[in-house]
Amino acid sequence: MCPYIYGGYANPSEVLLSLVENDDYLLGCSVMRSMVKAYDPDGSNQLNPLAWPYQAGPSDLKGLPPHVISVNELDPLRDEGLAFYRNLLAAGVPASARTVHGTPHGGDMGFFQVAPEVTADTVASIAAFVRERAAETDR
Repeated sequence: MCPYIYGGYANPSEVLLSLVENDDYLLGCSVMRSMVKAYDPDGSNQLNPLAWPYQAGPSDLKGLPPHVISVNELDPLRDEGLAFYRNLLAAGVPASARTVHGTPHGGDMGFFQVAPEVTADTVASIAAFVRERAAETDR
C-alpha cells in the first residue's frame, strides 16, 4: 500500500508524474526527501534495488512471492507503485494492482470514519487476492 520505493524525491523523474501533480496533497516531496536522508544519508544507495525497489528490473524481481499493489489516485507515490507493479508482471511475479480513485495518500485506510466503504473495499480486494493465491497453492 502506497509504496515508498523510488528515493529520488529531490529530483523527481518526469516519468513519475504523480510526484509533481500530487505534491503536497497530504504528502509532499519535501517530507519524503527528509525521510530519504534518514534512510540513506549519503545517497550511496540511490540506485540500489535492495534499498529502492523502484530501481529493480525484472531479473531482480524474479521469484518473489505474489504482490498486491494498492495506490491512491491523489498520492505522489501513485506512479512509482504502478511502475513497480508493471516490473513485477514483467518478472513473472503474480501481482494485482489497484488505484483507489478520489483518495489522497493512504486515504482508503486512514479516513475510515469519513469513508468506511472505501476502506472496506480495500480490505476486501486484498483479502480476495490472498484467497485466490491460497486456492492456487492448494491445487
